[in-house]
Amino acid sequence: MGGLGRSGAEARGTAIADFRFSLLPIRPRFFFSVPLVRRSWAVGHSYICYGPLLQGSTSVLYEGKPVGTPDAGAFWRVIAQHKVAVLLTAPTALRAIKKEDSEGKLVPGYDLSHFKALYLAGERADPASVQGARQLLKVPVIDHVSAEK
Repeated sequence: MGGLGRSGAEARGTAIADFRFSLLPIRPRFFFSVPLVRRSWAVGHSYICYGPLLQGSTSVLYEGKPVGTPDAGAFWRVIAQHKVAVLLTAPTALRAIKKEDSEGKLVPGYDLSHFKALYLAGERADPASVQGARQLLKVPVIDHVSAEK
């Protein structure tokens, strides 16, 4: 399977890498992202734009900060409202949410039954954030930083 220039190679690489998301038994799958995972990065292009398009999925883009809009439940509200299955964000966003809602009291107020996985990219995720997110959200948390470069 040969690529035709840069866009063909990008599509091929994304289709192969998207196997990770295809393990989820959901069609169509929903993806959610924030400005912290910049759309100019390889991960941003692949997993916000090309991956969902190639899989016939929907991207839900959130333009705002994870806290103070109006509270630290902004992500959980969007996930519940749009029945998001996969969240791709930066560990910085999780730390900001934890700073505002250290005990995760806002999470139970939202229906996250469609939420299946949390992918972290943009920087190395610290083990405490990964473990805390796993315990709070009850979904796999994947540190995806190695796929960026």
